[in-house]
Amino acid sequence: MHKNPAVTKYITREEKVSVCTDAFSLLFERGNAMQIKVAEIVGESKKDWQDAVKNAVKEASRDLGNISGVEVYNWTANCQDDQIIEYKANIKIAYTE
Repeated sequence: MHKNPAVTKYITREEKVSVCTDAFSLLFERGNAMQIKVAEIVGESKKDWQDAVKNAVKEASRDLGNISGVEVYNWTANCQDDQIIEYKANIKIAYTE
């Protein structure tokens, strides 16, 4: 699993705020301020791309708290002898601490 530095977004508004990041959104009630972080991670699997995403989330959950959403933004694979031997999924994971 590879990590890039997390991107931090601060949300403070008096009304409901909907934060959309492509594949997921988070809602915050009036008066609350919350810090949302987004980590970019590469998951890997010998089985398939879905398993690569699951592996990335499982691994990230060991270090990150309160995972609230996942965005898959790239699929790649390593090949050998005209066959896929390893699946990779680039994902962004939204979480709070």
